[in-house]
Amino acid sequence: MKQHNEKEFLAYWLSVFLLDELTSKRNYSINTQKSYRDTFILFFDYMQSEHEVDVMKIKIDHIVPENIIAFLDFYEQKNSWSAKTRNHRLAAIKSFCKFYAQNCIENASRIMATLHIYSKKEIVPTIDYLTKDEICSLLGVPNRNLKLGNRNYLLLLFLYNTGARVSEVAQVRVCDLRKNTDDWFVKLHGKGKKDRDCPLWPQTATELSEHISMCHLLPEDQLFAGIRNGSITRHGVYSVIKNMVDSAKVKIPSLLK
Repeated sequence: MKQHNEKEFLAYWLSVFLLDELTSKRNYSINTQKSYRDTFILFFDYMQSEHEVDVMKIKIDHIVPENIIAFLDFYEQKNSWSAKTRNHRLAAIKSFCKFYAQNCIENASRIMATLHIYSKKEIVPTIDYLTKDEICSLLGVPNRNLKLGNRNYLLLLFLYNTGARVSEVAQVRVCDLRKNTDDWFVKLHGKGKKDRDCPLWPQTATELSEHISMCHLLPEDQLFAGIRNGSITRHGVYSVIKNMVDSAKVKIPSLLK
């Protein structure tokens, strides 16, 4: 009976790529690691459901342009992937292919054709904005006499002041706030571990200071806690803003868009 070399199988190389290459060597963020992992989970599911290939029998030889393009097309139709999502999945696969080629030079030609798959052109939408009246209307929605209402007000004020991404707001801790002479700043932890300082308006700094004092927050505490006092999630922030918009759009119809 023919013995199979474990290095023929995709699972072997993926375990090294995901558990060693992305973590120890490239030091990618947890979110990026999960995105790469999920890409290959979807690829395994596709190969099993559409080509009837057992997960543990998927080989490096299955990483060929026709399979990858068909995989991307399949989920673009099934899950309504945008061009951006499709390109992110393709980028993860190409990254793996480069890793494999560098570590298995003698077989690099088997996989290199995948690197020539074109990305889809992305249509970048024009970023819309809220007027001052719309923002003021939203800020007037939360009941600031309630702890949760005051948090929601401060959350929106912070977003308005800083223009931060939702993921950045979810990570802000009390110790990220600092005063430099007369001015206040907040350190935002961006994508790719790129930090930046953002100035705070006097009103924002004052109200956040009062919030920290009233809630007895410690330096390592999250600035904006979730309902159960854990970190607020991106979905949590989305829900807060959606509820505020639903309440404010009665007076400001333009918020309907």
